[in-house]
Amino acid sequence: MRKDFRQGQEAMQNQEWDQAVAYFLKAVRENPDNVECRISLSNALISASNHHLQKGKQYLLAGKRRPALMEFEKSLEYNPENNEARQQKHRLLKRMKELDKKQREKTEIEKLKDEAAREKPEFPQVQYKKIPYTLKFVRSDLIQIFKALQKSSGVNFIFDEAFKSKRIALNLEDVNFMDALEKIMVQTNLFYKVIDPNTILIIPDTPTKRKQYEELVMKTLFLSNGDPENILKIVRSLTGMKIIATDKDLNTITFKGTPEEVKLAERIVHIHDKPKGELLIDIEVIEVNRTRVREYGIELSQYYVTETYLPETGAETSTAAASTIRAHMLPYTDASDYLLTLPSINYKLLKTDRHSRIKARPQLRVVDRQKVEVRLGDKVPIPTTSFVPYNIQGPAQQPITSYQLQDIGINIEVTPQIHHDGLVTLEMKFELTFITNPGTERLPPTIGNRAVTTIIKLRDNETSILAGLLRDTERRSMSGLPFISRVPVLKEIFSGNKNEVEQTDIILTLTPRIIRFPEIGEEDLDLVWVGTQARPGLKPPPSHLKLEEEIETKERDERPEIKKEPEKVKKKEEEKIEESQTEKKPLNLSTRVPLGNIKKDIETDISLVIKGESDIRTMTLEIDFNPTVIQVLDIHKGPFVSQEGVKSHLLKNIDNKKGKIKINLSLEQPLKITKEGELALIRLKPLGTGDVRLTPVVVRAFDANMKEIEVECPETAMSFHVTE
Repeated sequence: MRKDFRQGQEAMQNQEWDQAVAYFLKAVRENPDNVECRISLSNALISASNHHLQKGKQYLLAGKRRPALMEFEKSLEYNPENNEARQQKHRLLKRMKELDKKQREKTEIEKLKDEAAREKPEFPQVQYKKIPYTLKFVRSDLIQIFKALQKSSGVNFIFDEAFKSKRIALNLEDVNFMDALEKIMVQTNLFYKVIDPNTILIIPDTPTKRKQYEELVMKTLFLSNGDPENILKIVRSLTGMKIIATDKDLNTITFKGTPEEVKLAERIVHIHDKPKGELLIDIEVIEVNRTRVREYGIELSQYYVTETYLPETGAETSTAAASTIRAHMLPYTDASDYLLTLPSINYKLLKTDRHSRIKARPQLRVVDRQKVEVRLGDKVPIPTTSFVPYNIQGPAQQPITSYQLQDIGINIEVTPQIHHDGLVTLEMKFELTFITNPGTERLPPTIGNRAVTTIIKLRDNETSILAGLLRDTERRSMSGLPFISRVPVLKEIFSGNKNEVEQTDIILTLTPRIIRFPEIGEEDLDLVWVGTQARPGLKPPPSHLKLEEEIETKERDERPEIKKEPEKVKKKEEEKIEESQTEKKPLNLSTRVPLGNIKKDIETDISLVIKGESDIRTMTLEIDFNPTVIQVLDIHKGPFVSQEGVKSHLLKNIDNKKGKIKINLSLEQPLKITKEGELALIRLKPLGTGDVRLTPVVVRAFDANMKEIEVECPETAMSFHVTE
């Protein structure tokens, strides 16, 4: 262990991070309770993760995307909490997916889909005069208003037989023809239909008239990823469309409705017909078996004596004939006519110890939210016997045996779910089955079972370990003479003893690796205007909102720096944000002594206080002191990291001979430092009087993104005075 630890320290000094991690891992495996080794391993893992992150960035700048992706994944293997590496990986995966789409030649069907999306249904377009219209009427007849609009626009209006005129007030100024017509329709509860470019039919807005005059369109969409039945339910629920048909063979969905309704349904299908995310799940199963058998003692070949009557007749006599005698021969029979068969003695001294290791490591590529099953073992036939009668009315006496195949071994079921923040939820069912009793001709075998059902949430490239499913079976048997086998000492010598111990342990590891996120674009997150509750359909936003968007677009276009170089300006803004996030003031580390004097030979708690404004995730300290002046007794968590709702872990190592303490503090969630906080309490016992100074040798702190934070430690801030 010491050799591996020393080689790991040398590798750390030479900045050979991968080798340092390997050496410290060996040291921790040999001595898992050594705090110094564990702290060194933690530091090496963080340093190795940051090293591969920087290496990946260098590859990315050089345009080498595949090596960069491998470096980011390696960084996450060393430290799954490295958020920057995760973000870099996800950005790179998205960029590579976009480039693959551009470089990949579209299939003929995809080209046809694009052409169909660009084409618009041909409807008659109104030809009117492109001038601003001003209409001001006070309680005027509706027919007169249409006549005035007809005269100024050059468009003829005809009316349905159910149309009834009425008086309305209208005040429109500087609007175009179509806006004026729409406002009149809304105000009078009418709708219109374009008959030809110069003629418009005005109709009362009732369900009957809508059915009579509204033109319908039909469109068939060929799905690539979604299920047509599920999408049908979604479209019908959101739009209320009734005429929808699906075809599972061609994987199509067909709509029939108004153009606005069909456009809305097409938009909904486009959102839901997307390829799901994919991930690679590394599963490692290790089954360790050990069987120990010990046999000792004295055992007889049989525990009975056989007596056979075999008189001497001078000729060969069969056993059957020799075991019988006539009654008048009884006076001539003596002990020499009987043959005794005695058991033989076996001296048993046997010890066996067998080890076996079964290892399986399947790699599974899984679609998001799809269940995957792994079966490792055998299918064992289990007999099932039923009794049926020989004839229709007879008793059930005829046995019929059938066999069912039972999975014996390891069964794993995993259902993954990819979250947009890079986390992966695994719904897992683990089951281990084994035969405890092989059974007989009449009795089926007995099957043991151990099952675990759980839901775990892991980060990308984070490993979860399931262990401790230990099965320990011990069998003891003894054979010997009835009376001797009860005597405490003699039963061990003059009896046959057999002790058999069988141990089986299972270790399971799961590591999810995201290889593709769900394809969600910006257009899928936009606000969509879908008309009214009575008339749903894909429509443009209202005119006043449309005007606001046009003003914003115009103002943005007038900015020359955005108009000329939008990508460059955006990149500069992102760099400024990143710089503002990275420019953090250094933290200050000091000690705080209790009120009053620190006296010799009196145990005292000294606080380690961190000051500044930053968030902190981990901190590693190595402090030297004079062991002839003070002795460190213990180290505890401070109030700042042990408050309610904060989960923290403190590893400590105290060496009073060398005068050295090591502290490793890690938080499950980053903790914000606003002014100051007590990280740890050092309980010490002064051995002499005078000035005492704690000398920080190693001080390393990392924030929420696992970026190192500068920490200052003035000499006077770590000193105190001891009195008599």
